Amino acid sequence: MQTNEFKKQQHQAPDNTITLRLFSPLHAVRCELQDGQEEETTLDGKDLAGYEPEISAMIDTQQLQSEKTRGLMVYFRDDQSVENKVISAFPSIETYDGTLYGVLDCRLTEPLQQEELQILKEYWLGQMSDGWGEGFEQQEIPTDDGDIYVSFWTRETDFRIVTEPELKDTGPAIEQQKSQTEEPGMGISFMQ
Repeated sequence: MQTNEFKKQQHQAPDNTITLRLFSPLHAVRCELQDGQEEETTLDGKDLAGYEPEISAMIDTQQLQSEKTRGLMVYFRDDQSVENKVISAFPSIETYDGTLYGVLDCRLTEPLQQEELQILKEYWLGQMSDGWGEGFEQQEIPTDDGDIYVSFWTRETDFRIVTEPELKDTGPAIEQQKSQTEEPGMGISFMQ
């Protein structure tokens, strides 16, 4: 049985589908030439907020023709119930409270049960670390300050995937966690 709080995390869209958004921290490396030497600077979500247009444009170029309708759900085979309920899932970004986050924008036919949401979060984690996100982080994104390489996943933080209402309750706190050395999907925190 779903709680009212859990149902609030999934919003009815104008076309009678339900919108669910999953947020996670972003990290990047900026490469710039200083005194003839290439220097690397690590950036977090607060640093990346100023690069939202460039990162968003790169995300748009990474979508394959086969992903136009369902996004990353074209590759999903983990659970028939989740596959039937999640119409589409597209990577994006959004700035909230001065911090840029990675987002998975999902359209659903009906609300997900807690267990189904967990399966979707684990799938997104795998896509960020080894699938779509692995390819994306290898893309050079030119900016006025130097090229940046953006990662939707890192093992350098206590990585969390949260829904939009959870983000608004915790905010940048999901960025400020200590290092986690577990493999993707093994002990990673998912707020529920």
